[in-house]
Amino acid sequence: MPKFILSDEPPQQSTPGRFVLSDAPPAADNRNMLEKAAQWASDTFGANGNLRGSSVGGVMQGMADPVAGLVQMGANIPGIKSLVGDSVNAGIAGNEARYEAARQSAGRSGFDAARLVGNVAAPSNVIAAARVPMAATRVGQAGAGAAAGAIGAALTPEKDAQDFWSKKLQEGAVGGLAGAVLAPVAGAVGQKVSQMWNGRGTPPPPTGTPPGGWGPSIQVPPGSHAADASIAQAAAEAGQTIDEIPQSVLYQLRAQAEHALANNTTIDTAAALRRADFEALGQQPLLGQITRDPMQFARERNLRGIAGAGEPIAARLSGQTEGLNRALGGFANEADEAYGAGARLAKDLGAFDARAKGAVDQAYNAARNEAGRYVDLDHVGFVKTANDALDAGQLGHYLPAQIRNLLNDVSTGAVPLNVNTAVQIDSVLSAAARGAQPAERMAINQVRSALSGAQPASSTGADALAAFSSARQMAAERFGLHRAIPALKAAADGTVPPDDFVKKFVLNGDVQELRAMADLLRREAPESYNQARSQIGAELRRAGFGENVSGDKPFSQERFNARMRQIGTARLQAFFSPEEISTLRTVGRVGAYMESPPAGSAVNFSNTGSAVANFVNAMPLPGIVRSVVGAARNAAQATRNAGDVRKAMQATVPTAPAPMPPSRNARLNELLLVGSAGAGASTR
Repeated sequence: MPKFILSDEPPQQSTPGRFVLSDAPPAADNRNMLEKAAQWASDTFGANGNLRGSSVGGVMQGMADPVAGLVQMGANIPGIKSLVGDSVNAGIAGNEARYEAARQSAGRSGFDAARLVGNVAAPSNVIAAARVPMAATRVGQAGAGAAAGAIGAALTPEKDAQDFWSKKLQEGAVGGLAGAVLAPVAGAVGQKVSQMWNGRGTPPPPTGTPPGGWGPSIQVPPGSHAADASIAQAAAEAGQTIDEIPQSVLYQLRAQAEHALANNTTIDTAAALRRADFEALGQQPLLGQITRDPMQFARERNLRGIAGAGEPIAARLSGQTEGLNRALGGFANEADEAYGAGARLAKDLGAFDARAKGAVDQAYNAARNEAGRYVDLDHVGFVKTANDALDAGQLGHYLPAQIRNLLNDVSTGAVPLNVNTAVQIDSVLSAAARGAQPAERMAINQVRSALSGAQPASSTGADALAAFSSARQMAAERFGLHRAIPALKAAADGTVPPDDFVKKFVLNGDVQELRAMADLLRREAPESYNQARSQIGAELRRAGFGENVSGDKPFSQERFNARMRQIGTARLQAFFSPEEISTLRTVGRVGAYMESPPAGSAVNFSNTGSAVANFVNAMPLPGIVRSVVGAARNAAQATRNAGDVRKAMQATVPTAPAPMPPSRNARLNELLLVGSAGAGASTR
């Protein structure tokens, strides 16, 4: 019966398409495959089938080998062998002979791959591997693989039991060697496969950290990104919080974490944060400075003095110090000497107070010129209101005798109560209240309140009273500023020398008083405000560098950070923005990374080590020894030094492979050990 097949020949009839007739039977290929499968099943599992000699039988034989081998080993133990050893050995030899005959009958000669598969998949191997911990290092994996390979080889049954234990010792050694070789290789392959499985999308090249500007910044609120927990912990180690990290730095750290995750690695977050601190100041770090590894830190410091090698490190260290000096110099810009700065602040504050006093005096003079200043007030109503308030508050006994006498004189008319005398009496009451005890002050203030409510007998008197009230309010506001800003009163009275003014009121002033003074200066005297700000910057620069006349003194991170703590954030906030305060703190941290050796770091601060090294490198050697040994020695040392310097200057943030989940690590462990056991068995 014909069928349709494709052909390159032109069609012989009008049937559409490029089909021609063929005499081949339909679906012949598929039928042949089914027939072959049925024939294989019959030959293997049928009534007259050869299951033992088939590949399935080979797998089953391999899976049974460890059990049979274990039984044979037990049967050949001295003392037991005389009882059952010969019969067990004979049974195993006969079973091996029958299996080999069946293999030959099935046409399966040569290497028995099916039996090896059975050896690897043997349940006994899988159960044992699941209970053996796998080392993380390649050396540890080799040891575990050697043990598994030796056991796998030893548990293979022996057809010829003569010299049984000698053979087992030899086979175990060969199997152990095979397992030791296989396990680390399988571990490396498995780890790479797992990393590919864990990777998300197509990761960029595994460079450890992304290059500058790599990837979009990750701008989400602090605490909402997966990397924020590690960043917060690293920040805490540096004495800051994640909220204090500048947003640009936080976003870049997140991008680096994403990069590491895409490569299935973990990033040293603390080192990345330290590197970001350097870069925020426009500086490049050294490796030991960001990792805080004691040996690396000491190696870099000791290398800086080695002639011909350490110059790049010395130059970077010098550049870092200059960078800190420039950063602090921006805050101390145009700072005057203590006397000049104090005189300027006192002058501007005094000028402001003089203007305020002039306005108060002018208001009082205007009130005194009012036509109704001598208009009588209701003295009876005033006395009654005052006494009622004292009685209601149980304050009558606390009213000072002088004030009681004054109140009685007003009541009897001995002291006339008019607009003019009311202002005078209020001044007396105000002065008495300032120096009184709390209960007395409350009693006096009740009298003052009653006095302020005394009503004049005419509208003319009301105008005069309002004028005096306005003047009193202005005076009260002036004295209130004196209490809130002691520097203002000191400037007005001239009680503090100019050379102590900055120290007393700016560097060591009360926080609230300092903030009030800063607000006043910002509004009324911007130049003095900037001078006070520069005085703080100069104080911090002196703390870090001392009197740095030459401009190249080393930075003292301990003095700087101690002075930052003494001044405190609250004082700094009076003159500096949050970004500027963050920069000052970054200076303190970077200075610590630069100058504070990690615990256990053997830094040769005296530079005697580099001096000795330079002497040894330059030491003359006689004759041919100098030309051969000296050249080799110098070349080798120069190569090592160059490599160490290059590594230090690159300052790459360390990364490490991300740990696999415990469940997946357990599965990999089983596969490695089972594979090693199979490798040992295959050496037979």
